[in-house]
Amino acid sequence: MSDLPIFKDEQKENGRLAALSLASLGHFVNDGTMFFFPLIIAVFANSGRFSPIVLTALLAVFYITASLFSLVVGRLSQLIHRYGILISAGFVMLALGLVIFYFVIVSPDGQFASALSFTASFAMGAGSAFYHPLGAAVLQNRFKSKDQGKALGINGAMGSLGRSLYPYLFFAIAVFTAMAGSFIVFAAVAIISAFLIFFKLKDRSEPHISSDQNTAVSQKKGTVSGVIILLTVITFIRTTASQGIAAWIPTYLSSVEGYGITASLGLALTIMYASAILGQPLFGILADRYDRRLLLSLSSVGTAMSVFGLLFTGGFANLLFLTLFGFFTFSGFPLLFSIISSYASKSSSSMNNSIVWGFGSQGGMAAGPIIAGAIILDQYQRLTLSFEVFAILTLIAAVLVFTLPKTQKKGRMPLFG
Repeated sequence: MSDLPIFKDEQKENGRLAALSLASLGHFVNDGTMFFFPLIIAVFANSGRFSPIVLTALLAVFYITASLFSLVVGRLSQLIHRYGILISAGFVMLALGLVIFYFVIVSPDGQFASALSFTASFAMGAGSAFYHPLGAAVLQNRFKSKDQGKALGINGAMGSLGRSLYPYLFFAIAVFTAMAGSFIVFAAVAIISAFLIFFKLKDRSEPHISSDQNTAVSQKKGTVSGVIILLTVITFIRTTASQGIAAWIPTYLSSVEGYGITASLGLALTIMYASAILGQPLFGILADRYDRRLLLSLSSVGTAMSVFGLLFTGGFANLLFLTLFGFFTFSGFPLLFSIISSYASKSSSSMNNSIVWGFGSQGGMAAGPIIAGAIILDQYQRLTLSFEVFAILTLIAAVLVFTLPKTQKKGRMPLFG
């Protein structure tokens, strides 16, 4: 009976649902932990234990390590052939970094705590490199083009949910365990997720190419590598600007806007990240009708305008523009993987994802916080100037997007971020 077509289709559907569920769990944990890192920096900034220069160095170690390891991930996926094993390895490294940060919090001031903090940043940076290129490849390969939008939309929303909840949970857990205890809880969640994905996610890195893989650009020999390189450069510029702002927003709110390290800060960050939970499906609907480059450009313009609004308003309006910043930045950012799929075949999905993500996105994540740190030096008040510079750079990236070839208007769009 199981050989009948109807039962085979049912088995495939169940397999897709299982892959989507596990990938969404992974996205929730990965993004929750990854975007928790700037909040760790804000905690240290308000404690006075480390100077702005040291905190900039910690951000640099985290994002540079993530960038370099993203490129390694693409190669490993071709050697090990198991996405689940690699994603689980990344989660174990994230958990290790959180545990080390726990000891930084509870240890006395001194060189030992400083050395531990850099070790933790390295471990978390390496761990954060695994999920995005591999998680994207799992769903790009499991689902046909007409179903990818729905699948990756759910997946992207779960990532945004993780980003949204972790800051609030950090302070909620701290009520019962003290602040350092939150690190252990988040580490335990990462380990449990790694265990489930290791044993349950069976997807391999040799994708089955479907007959609907017929994007116009990818069929032109000799153009794919050039387009991917151009996309990587644009992504680097765009992410340098957006992450230069996002990485320092917790510190800006706590040190410049006067939030301090309180539940109010956690709530503000939760609201900022939560706006992308609705933003991603909205961009998906629009992508069925419009060029994906246009959407990426509009999201960049929205990021820039919301930053200017954040800097030059106060009170409720300030919180509104913070929400809009999250909406455009973390809803526009997922468009990256849909554009990659427009320009490259499924057979090279994990490698192309790793190239654009590693050099472009993660590279920009490394450069942005460093440039911001160079601008502020030892005065957090100068974060305002750095945010202005990055907002202008974001507008430049919005224009550069149109140097890419036009993408298809029809077909659902993978939302991933």
